[in-house]
Amino acid sequence: MVLANCSNRTICIFIILMVMLVQSGYQTNRIMRIMAEMMQESSFSSTTTTSTVKGAVQLQHQQQQQQQVVNAYPPHIPSFPPDILEIIKSTNSSDYTWLGNHFVPPPGVPVFTPSQIRTYFLQRNILMMGDSTNRRLFGTLRAIVNAEDLDDVKVAPLEEIKRRRRLQDDQNLTSLTSAASVAKFEAMSKGVPDCGPRALKVGGVSSYQNIIGSTAEEYAALNHVNAHSNVDTASSNQTTSTQRDEAKKQRKGFFDMVVDFCYHNVLWNFMVENKGGEMLNAIKEDYDLVIVNSGIWEGINMGACRRDVNSGLGHLPMLLDTLRDSSSKDLQIVFRTPGFALGRLNQIMSADYHPDIANLLWNFTNYSKQFFHNISMTQKKANFGAPRPNMTIVDYGTIVSKRSFGEDRIKGDHIAHYGLGARLLWVQQLMHELIKAEIENYELEKAKAVLSSGDNDA
Repeated sequence: MVLANCSNRTICIFIILMVMLVQSGYQTNRIMRIMAEMMQESSFSSTTTTSTVKGAVQLQHQQQQQQQVVNAYPPHIPSFPPDILEIIKSTNSSDYTWLGNHFVPPPGVPVFTPSQIRTYFLQRNILMMGDSTNRRLFGTLRAIVNAEDLDDVKVAPLEEIKRRRRLQDDQNLTSLTSAASVAKFEAMSKGVPDCGPRALKVGGVSSYQNIIGSTAEEYAALNHVNAHSNVDTASSNQTTSTQRDEAKKQRKGFFDMVVDFCYHNVLWNFMVENKGGEMLNAIKEDYDLVIVNSGIWEGINMGACRRDVNSGLGHLPMLLDTLRDSSSKDLQIVFRTPGFALGRLNQIMSADYHPDIANLLWNFTNYSKQFFHNISMTQKKANFGAPRPNMTIVDYGTIVSKRSFGEDRIKGDHIAHYGLGARLLWVQQLMHELIKAEIENYELEKAKAVLSSGDNDA
């Protein structure tokens, strides 16, 4: 009866031995010894079980804390495990290598998928500024974001280049009528202000000829049509404008480009002297991420870039200082180190390696890397108490240099351009540095919150 209700094996055996001990006058010492050993084992088992349970609870708590940290990042950050995020944070875009014409990330850093790339950039408002290499990078990144099948992104759209000259009609624009498209270009060519701030960033013949399909094009055209539509009262016009501006502030996924061939062209966009800072204010209003891809034309077209010699940094130092000062919590700026060109425009070369051009571009790359290193060292010396510029470097030049000369070059359609393999390297590096910056900014804000909480408690 007792054994029938016994659920613990050790207790059951212990009871049996007690009965045997009572009923039997022999083997008493042997039975007592077995009972003592069982009691010791039971005690050890209980201690071990308790320790194991405590360890499991602690591990679960640690995992929950780690998951809470991961979940605290913005939703567009890929949900990598904490150890992967730590590797991303501890490496950078200078750590990439090559296997043939395929880039190799630093050990432990994942290759970002088209789905992750799309998710990230659809939550940002992006303006890419730069030369013709910027236009090619814009086209590649835009093709990934807009891919119909993220599991099978074809080569053709990644290689496609779209151009349209001023006043040229385009029947392929599904969101705009032909009349609206032409009206937009007319308004921009005449400098009509009612095109809105987005149109300001694509003003000028050389700037807006390559923005087909960008959101700046859509906004400028629709804004122009709305501004010239028939309305009954001034109040309704004001309401329409207010509603449009409010909707614009809430929208994510702006993805625009302007052509600025030289460093001084990019610099001018951020100068207060440029129409009283109108361009800079427009950039801050519409975008939270500006990506600068310039530099290579400084060597291949010195006249256009206002250079008289093959050496010297030109406008680069002033540009980096201005970009640093223009960045803010609401405006992140990414600067890419340039690649290398095969020669100069309208000049026949006997070889595809030109030391004067290569040395100039190396000087740009090395100066830029030192500039960002100095920012980092200033932060560390001040125990991260110094103002932190919201500025990031993508060290494309150092890595792509190994695929820039002779038979090793990943050739593009122009002496300044690279093929798809090199452009996909840039997309990966860009994602790496952006995710890294997001992690660092999050941890910095978290540390500040902890310090502030401690001060309040004191």
